[in-house]
Amino acid sequence: MSQLFKQQLNKKFVDYLIELRIEEGKRLLIHTTLRMSEIAERVGFSDLAYFSNNFKKITGSTPSEFRKSLVQKT
Repeated sequence: MSQLFKQQLNKKFVDYLIELRIEEGKRLLIHTTLRMSEIAERVGFSDLAYFSNNFKKITGSTPSEFRKSLVQKT
């Protein structure tokens, strides 16, 4: 299944899953006041550092920077 997934979407299933989790993390950062550790746990990361590293790799900013940028825009 994983090979078929990669052929169809040109990315590994695990990378796709991480991207979905980060997108949900972004949504929670925008719409809630939950702590970073709570958000990480809700989206499936048991380790806050791993969540933060993946978040930065995908979005270019840390979860804290992302949330701060939202506050500055309003």
